Amino acid sequence: MRCVIVEDTGITLGDVHRHFGEPMRDIVDALTHRKDKGEAYKAYVKRCCEHSVARVVKKYDVYDNADPRRYCKGAPYSRYGWTLEYIDGLE
Repeated sequence: MRCVIVEDTGITLGDVHRHFGEPMRDIVDALTHRKDKGEAYKAYVKRCCEHSVARVVKKYDVYDNADPRRYCKGAPYSRYGWTLEYIDGLE
């Protein structure tokens, strides 16, 4: 099993697997954006959405990030819109 740092933490996929099992590791792996490997955002979303549970988690993550009460100057709102349209097109 490839053990990579899971996005912005010191936790590896191996750690997730040991503590929570293979299904959870697969979900976390699907949700991990591989920026360090040059993975483009749209490629990440498409890969993430191949996993049914990760797709639902990603959708609600975007809803949370795009919440106007959490407005952050420079936030990629157009990217959030694209992501939700993409996910809605899959459902």
